[in-house]
Amino acid sequence: MLTRTSIRTVIAASVVLVGALGCEPDLKKTSSNPTYMAHHDSTPLALDPTAPVPVEGWWSNGRQLLTLESDGAFRLWSGMNRFDMPLQTGRWSRPTYAVVELEPYGTRVPERNRCQLESAGTEVRLVIPGVDPMLRFEAAPPAIEDRLVGTWRGPGGLLQLLSDGRYRADAPTSGASRPIALAGHGGRWMVDESNLLLIPDSPSVPTVILAVEPIGQSDVRLRAGDGVYLRDATQ
Repeated sequence: MLTRTSIRTVIAASVVLVGALGCEPDLKKTSSNPTYMAHHDSTPLALDPTAPVPVEGWWSNGRQLLTLESDGAFRLWSGMNRFDMPLQTGRWSRPTYAVVELEPYGTRVPERNRCQLESAGTEVRLVIPGVDPMLRFEAAPPAIEDRLVGTWRGPGGLLQLLSDGRYRADAPTSGASRPIALAGHGGRWMVDESNLLLIPDSPSVPTVILAVEPIGQSDVRLRAGDGVYLRDATQ
């Protein structure tokens, strides 16, 4: 005859047995499956030395920007706008498949910063000392300056804004009553809020300010003291 105590013992044993059968480990969700661990483990994976990953191009962590040029030059920005003045410039090299070295210019004592390449899942991170890890991108993030690069034509002639931050202003060949202040010289250009600043190389020529005015949803025009400058459609 079963007592109340023995009934409880049987029920408890049954629960344990069912739990054991129902909790059999799923090998698809354990460390035995490297694919599963790659998605759930943040530990960097080893790079394949037989297949070096490309490093030339643009790198960013969402706050800083870096470019490694094909000619061995590098530029590092404190922000995300490549048209701003770089925080650091110099030379870069790749002594091993997993290391990039940055040698900045302008230091009293020559520096060589060793930056590790790490594989994390499907991404490759560049770890620069003192900077959050960066990921590689095919192109630089867009900026308002992208809309200004090119040749502009106005009352005073042609204004060429180059992608390297340089400009060249040329007076018109004929038909202008007088040349504008920016004609016939070159220098650096930059955008400050809604203004285009032309900073001449010559200290005898003052900085020229042009307003950047929107036209519709996707175009802009430049307004100087002598009138409006529009993108030159013939270039």
